[in-house]
Amino acid sequence: MRNFNSLSIIVKLWIIFDPNHDPMNKSSSIEKRLAQYGGVAAAVLATAPLQGQIMYTDVNPDGIAFGNDTIAIDINQDGTPDFMAITLATSYPGYGNVQAAGIGFYSGGTSNSFSSQKVAGTITTTGTSSSYYTIDKFEVNAVVGASANFLSGGFLAGEISGMPIPQEQWNGVKDKYAGIAFLDPDNNQVHYGWVRMDVGTQGDTVIVKDYALNLTAGAPINAGQTGLSIIEDLKSKFSIAHSNGEIRITTQPSFGTHKVRIADLSGKLILELEGEAGSTLNIPTDGIAVAAYMLSMVREDIILSQKIMIQ
Repeated sequence: MRNFNSLSIIVKLWIIFDPNHDPMNKSSSIEKRLAQYGGVAAAVLATAPLQGQIMYTDVNPDGIAFGNDTIAIDINQDGTPDFMAITLATSYPGYGNVQAAGIGFYSGGTSNSFSSQKVAGTITTTGTSSSYYTIDKFEVNAVVGASANFLSGGFLAGEISGMPIPQEQWNGVKDKYAGIAFLDPDNNQVHYGWVRMDVGTQGDTVIVKDYALNLTAGAPINAGQTGLSIIEDLKSKFSIAHSNGEIRITTQPSFGTHKVRIADLSGKLILELEGEAGSTLNIPTDGIAVAAYMLSMVREDIILSQKIMIQ
């Protein structure tokens, strides 16, 4: 989660309801970095091809955006943000004062870059010049798949010059789902997923709680579908403690072969160590700068990450 200056906010506002842009227009690349990822959550749990090929990410504590703010969403946990939830409190020429929330592809602040990553939504045209892109609201267990209409992004809720955004579906809701279509850049195949959110009155806040992706290309996913039982089992097999100038990581033998990675919140790798199951790994912190970091327990089939503070 991160604040942007007014220019960046206007760029993202324009992307969301630009009446001239084609929602099917694709960018040539996706930025390969973790620019805003560190603010997504203090703890992230991501599953790989387990439990029916569902990759699930729990944002804990929840990611919260308000004012001029964003939450980056790395739907496939490859270190590249794919989508972002956004709140706006600004003014825009021709539209007046704007308070709104939205979700769409991760643009990296590039005004002319439109991604192949999509969110299920609807285009509503008002008058002769303005088209509003609004995000569809899915109930739990609703099917997200090829039958949905997908856009590059759109509004969840909000108002422009005191008038509600047409066809908004998310005003003041809790525990509802946005459907997403993720184009895998490695094989050009589409995977469907969901993002669970709360949205405040007139879009003043967005809370991202969790999200998931079906790793079987082209297969639908039910909103709220996860592989959580496997995550909870693995969580019980290791512990992380930080005191007296060191990080202590203890694993049970059944946790299996793994690596330990520590990265700063920009995604820069600070260290990577081989971990031995059934042992305690002590990592001195006296040579690491005082800051927040992401510590990841990396197995071949799963990554479990946690935000830590080194003081």
